[in-house]
Amino acid sequence: MSNSFIFTQRLPLPQSSIFNSGLTAPSINSKDYNLWEPDNFSKHADGSSRGDEFEEAFDNIALEQQREIMEKTQQQQQVQMQLERQQLDHKRQQIKQKQQQRELQQRDQVQQQQKEQQHQQQEEKSDNDQLEHLKKAREIPLHLRVNEEQEQENTSSQKQTETQKKAKPQPQTHPQTPHIGTSRIPPHKPNEQKRQPIACFNCRQRRLKCDGENPCSPCVRRGVAESCAFAQQVRRRGPGRKKLAQLASLGDVNAANALGIKPGEWVRDPELFPPSPKRKRND
Repeated sequence: MSNSFIFTQRLPLPQSSIFNSGLTAPSINSKDYNLWEPDNFSKHADGSSRGDEFEEAFDNIALEQQREIMEKTQQQQQVQMQLERQQLDHKRQQIKQKQQQRELQQRDQVQQQQKEQQHQQQEEKSDNDQLEHLKKAREIPLHLRVNEEQEQENTSSQKQTETQKKAKPQPQTHPQTPHIGTSRIPPHKPNEQKRQPIACFNCRQRRLKCDGENPCSPCVRRGVAESCAFAQQVRRRGPGRKKLAQLASLGDVNAANALGIKPGEWVRDPELFPPSPKRKRND
């Protein structure tokens, strides 16, 4: 083959990704690259022609495109990593919130248990207080202890008199015959005071039936056992204030007239001195 045939042969273009990517190749002027000139083709044959430069340019363009693609992929990976991190942070926050909710529930349960224990303790204390009140109520109250002391004094005085009578020799006495028309006086009984229930101040105000215990049952029922109190002194019997005022307003004469007795007249007791039967005169 002759050299003229080689130089007139058309060179194939390099197959590169530049045609597929849509990029435009650099414009080639016929003046600079005259394919029909033998000098230019002789350079290709030596290895120092401009065809290698075209290949290098196409390779550089492909490398740049690969770099851009790699950068895009890296950016996408970074975005994915950020999304994954955000998801992890969100999950961690959810886990923390759940833990906080559990802690709050546990605290609430502990507080409820403490409240229940306190309530139980208070109920036990109230039960114990009620039992103590009942025990105290079984004991003798103050207003009845006075009566007991008086009874003890009376019994002690009676015992002393009995012992004295036994010690002294009694003289012989003739049996006394009762007088006609007189009633025998019953023997004198010692002054014994019976236990009478006295109402507390609360029952007096409300006009309730009081047991006389300390505290009484009505006050215990109403929950006012602490304020249940009695008068320390025993109430004495006697006419009321209104009756005393009426008697004081009446004079001696009015009182005597009301009884049908003359003033200054001595009246016999019908039980001790009954009136003697009237005797008929023998005319």
